[in-house]
Amino acid sequence: MSVKPVQLPPAGSEPERARLPRSNALLVAGVALVAYAALAVLLFINTWVRPFTYSIGSPGDPPQMMWFLAWSPFALSHGHNPFFSTYIDYPAGFNLLWNCTFPLMAAILAPITAILGPVFSYNVLETLAVGVSAWTAFLFIRRYVRNPIAAGLGGLVYGFSPGMAAQSLGHPHVTLLFLPPLILLALDEVLRVQRRPPLIVGLLLGVMVAAQILIGEEMLATTALVVAIALVIVVAMAPKLVRPRAGYAIKALLAAGVSSLILAGPLVAFQFFGPQHIHGVVHARNEFVSDLWSFFVPTQMSLLAPPWAVHFTEKFAGNVSEWNSYVGIPMVLLLAFVAVRYWQLVIVRLATLVGVLIAILSMGVTIHYGGHVTTMPVFVLGLAFPLLARFVPGIPGLTMLYTTFVMWFAMARLPVFGDILPSRMMLIGYLAIGLLLAVFLEQVLSNLLRPLWGRVGVGGRAATIAGMAAAAIALIPMIPVIPYWSTPSPIPAFFTSGAANRIPDGSVALIVPISNSNEARPMLWQAATDMRFKMPEGYVFIPWQGGNALDPPYSVTQSTLNQLINGQASIETVDAPTRQKMVDDMAGWHVQTVIVGPMAYQNEAVALYSELLNRQPEAVGDVYVWWGVDASHG
Repeated sequence: MSVKPVQLPPAGSEPERARLPRSNALLVAGVALVAYAALAVLLFINTWVRPFTYSIGSPGDPPQMMWFLAWSPFALSHGHNPFFSTYIDYPAGFNLLWNCTFPLMAAILAPITAILGPVFSYNVLETLAVGVSAWTAFLFIRRYVRNPIAAGLGGLVYGFSPGMAAQSLGHPHVTLLFLPPLILLALDEVLRVQRRPPLIVGLLLGVMVAAQILIGEEMLATTALVVAIALVIVVAMAPKLVRPRAGYAIKALLAAGVSSLILAGPLVAFQFFGPQHIHGVVHARNEFVSDLWSFFVPTQMSLLAPPWAVHFTEKFAGNVSEWNSYVGIPMVLLLAFVAVRYWQLVIVRLATLVGVLIAILSMGVTIHYGGHVTTMPVFVLGLAFPLLARFVPGIPGLTMLYTTFVMWFAMARLPVFGDILPSRMMLIGYLAIGLLLAVFLEQVLSNLLRPLWGRVGVGGRAATIAGMAAAAIALIPMIPVIPYWSTPSPIPAFFTSGAANRIPDGSVALIVPISNSNEARPMLWQAATDMRFKMPEGYVFIPWQGGNALDPPYSVTQSTLNQLINGQASIETVDAPTRQKMVDDMAGWHVQTVIVGPMAYQNEAVALYSELLNRQPEAVGDVYVWWGVDASHG
């Protein structure tokens, strides 16, 4: 296989593809945006036919995300700190910057949240995340691929990937991936094209970095790793072409660094040094990773996943929302063909090498296969690069090996990068897949235009048909499950009517079922009242005993209620000392209102608190309320 020497355009030149007239480019981009938005609505149509009472995704995390949507506008309009709250886990509170918050998007959607409610606003957020991410990927791919249809399908791979389908179960802070392609576009301008003033480009890059911090820090860290990988590979492939561009790049990157530091520096400082900051690693390492088989076997989030495949993938570590790596055998074969056939193109080499390295790093600390965890470190897969370099010109073998080890070590051992869930790296990896697919489709579709100015032979037509068929066969297995998951998210009428206004504003209310890592509905109920009250409970990350926890600080109340709800205890088994401690908990939290909402064993919970408070509650629909609790227990 012969490879032409790397030839990047000289500084200040145009991108590889011819530029369209501005009006045409805007029209194409507008059509693409509308198309992606329509596809996103169709994907989630099962929810959009009832968007006020159903939410996109699974039952677990969405209520928590709805609370985050409601908190930022409430905090800003009431003079509270939008990055810290005692309305959850009162009195200590929690640091929002250590949680899966997205304050920028919450502020943008504040009018929708205020007028139409947090459930509707959450559905808008999830839908926008998929559609707009696909659109910005389209814009990125258009930098290198002229054909809009080819670029459009490439953007579709990124925005509607199996990984995005999995994360859409309840992680909008992850699926809001519209900025990484734009950040990569800006970096392409900084490092290669260099057509615009460096200070302007740098400032825009810094603003996008700061914005991504306010959307999802983890995906910014992931993007930073991908950028570092790409830079190392480019320098290794063309070291002599770096120096002429260095001056411009340094100016732009300094501007980006200063602007992002000014905009986001105080927030990062508050996160790491402010109250209730987290110690150590947030998630367990080597759990949320790509299984070796996950690239080839579809999960339940794929439309065409057969029962045997679903059963097999259920053995993978982590959970379904983190099984983000499915590509499919047809797509893997097509990508291999593209890499071999178009290896002489710099962008194909770069996308292939970056994509493969992302896939390797997404496998975590040690290799998993079929749910089995081995002791073999993932970086040993990097040994394949020097071997391949002997047979494939253009692969910087040793550089790839060293980069594999350094990035693996960073994710396995270093702060910040150790908090990246490895499997989520594939969400950026799909951008490389989409780009390679678009390069292939541009070559295939170019034959369709040749009859306009010349003849196409029988062989050319056959090649075009075969190429389109190959692309279709590769894409179809990646179609997400339809209809997509939709979960009832009813809010008891008590919390949406004037009845909740009887709760003293800003007072503490105990909600049963108690909110923790297994139960987030009370957070949604609180948000529906426009944060009328505080709660000594919640489903958020907090520091706990030298580490961190997703449950509220330990209390006898939480332990007892969890046992009651799970059927592991009854009123008869709750002894006098335990009851006294539950009363003491209420006194320590300064609880003024106790509310028992819809839940399993609701009658038992009502009976227990009736005995603890020595009186019967007021029934308001399917909710039971004890008012003025302070007076009842002194």
